[in-house]
Amino acid sequence: MRPLWLVVVVETIAAAIHHLWFWVLAGIVGVLYVGYIGARLHPTLNFSQLREGPTEGEPAIQEMAAMPRDEMITVIAAASRRLMLLLTALVAANLLVMTVWRWYVAIPVAYCIAVLLVAMIGGTFGKFLKRHGDT
Repeated sequence: MRPLWLVVVVETIAAAIHHLWFWVLAGIVGVLYVGYIGARLHPTLNFSQLREGPTEGEPAIQEMAAMPRDEMITVIAAASRRLMLLLTALVAANLLVMTVWRWYVAIPVAYCIAVLLVAMIGGTFGKFLKRHGDT
């Protein structure tokens, strides 16, 4: 989630430099939504524990050990849906602004790109689940 957060922050800063205030507002909402997605991936951790690092800290290790595999899959599937929505909006916004494509072209193309990106991320989660086996 950190690389996606960084992309949204950089795009928000770029929009602010160019005085595109609607896109700045959209970027702020995107940053908050990335945080929401990350928080929902770790339902038992509070804000201070997430700030330490959602995968490095001792609470995160305990959470992973305590969470059953089925619940982990459910949490990851929900995060994937949210991630798909965010990526579709992010790519569509970039296509609309940078290429000046019509919305009826930009949104389907953005959706296809988001599907590919989430599939690649999902493959990473699948390898993670396989490596950690049943808990």
